[in-house]
Amino acid sequence: MNEQVNKLYRFLNAAKGNWRNSIFITCDDCTYGEETLCPGYLFIADADGQPILISVETIHKASGVYPEKEECQARLSRQQFQTAYSQWLDWSVEDLYQCPLRMTSVNGTYSNNTDRLRRVCKRRGVYCEKENGP
Repeated sequence: MNEQVNKLYRFLNAAKGNWRNSIFITCDDCTYGEETLCPGYLFIADADGQPILISVETIHKASGVYPEKEECQARLSRQQFQTAYSQWLDWSVEDLYQCPLRMTSVNGTYSNNTDRLRRVCKRRGVYCEKENGP
C-alpha cells in the first residue's frame, strides 16, 4: 500500500496536482486476453522523462472523480503508447504476456528495483551489474 501511495504522489507531483495535465491512454482493444476493456490510463513523464502511469480506476477510487479523456491534455491509444515507449517497456516489463500498461501503472506489479532489473536482464539474456556497489 505504501508503494502505491508513493507512486500516486509521484504521478500527481509530475502532473502539478491535477490529473487533467496528463495524457489519456485509451484501451480500445485488448490483445492480452481481458474479457472487458479497462477504462484507460493516465500518463505523464517525471522530471527525468520516465513515464508514470496510473489507471483511471485508481484516480476514481482516490478522488471520487472519474477522469474523462476529453478533459486531459491529449489522447493516445494503447498501441501508440507502446510504440513510442517500446524501449522503456522492453526493460520495464517482466512478463511479455501481461498488459504492460497494467504492469507498469501505479496499481500494477512494476517496481523500480534491482531485483526486477536482474529478472529482466535474465529474460533478455544480458549481464547486468549490481547497482549501488559491489
